[in-house]
Amino acid sequence: MSRDFDIFGFEPGSQIKRWGDDVCYEMDTETDTLTMTSQGEIYCFYLQSEAPYLIKRWGEKKIRHIGKVFGILALLLLIALILSYFFRDRIVFPYNMTWLFILMTIGVIIFFLFLCDQFYSVADFYSNSRCKKCGKDFAYEEFRKPLTRKVSTPESFEITRTKYRKCRYCGDEDFETQTDFIDCKGDKEKLTDDTCKRCGKEHSIKEHRRPDVFEGADTAKTIRYYKCSNCGYQEITVEKVEFLGPM
Repeated sequence: MSRDFDIFGFEPGSQIKRWGDDVCYEMDTETDTLTMTSQGEIYCFYLQSEAPYLIKRWGEKKIRHIGKVFGILALLLLIALILSYFFRDRIVFPYNMTWLFILMTIGVIIFFLFLCDQFYSVADFYSNSRCKKCGKDFAYEEFRKPLTRKVSTPESFEITRTKYRKCRYCGDEDFETQTDFIDCKGDKEKLTDDTCKRCGKEHSIKEHRRPDVFEGADTAKTIRYYKCSNCGYQEITVEKVEFLGPM
């Protein structure tokens, strides 16, 4: 397990930008709103180059249906694997074949989920890449890295993702924006009060709002918010934990 820990301070009444790990942190101390801006990576998928051929051969509707079938097969195999565990005393496998069966089944499930995602990506790529100006299919391509903007308030957390696309035939530029509201508020911890770095008063820095907590398959990130009760100076801590697999 590896752990990264950063602290960023903000003067009261200011909107100073702080940078850490390619993320820009900007705190509006008057509204207690933290804005985090970062660039992502241009999305590509394995079957992207084959998408025109697959759409021409089967069409968008059939491509989505194929993706759905692979998803259903993965679900059925997962159910079968769970049932085999509960009825393992009644199932007789050849010598030392139990773990081989489990590993093979998990591998097939992962493969079917991969195919499901790829076929849905082909259909989405077809429907989203038609140029709005010249009308040609598979025309829009991302020409710059997408922008991610996260806005955290004491009550909510909003994520806005913007993609920038350009037609490779007529040069028309377009952008696509998606906004999501997620529930990621954690619980405040009973931490020992600290001394304010601005006014120097002891025991004045306190965690004044609920943190933002993000948990992934192999990473966890927690952003906590602190404020001086004397002068209004604010701090945020950004803790990132990466769970490493066995060596």
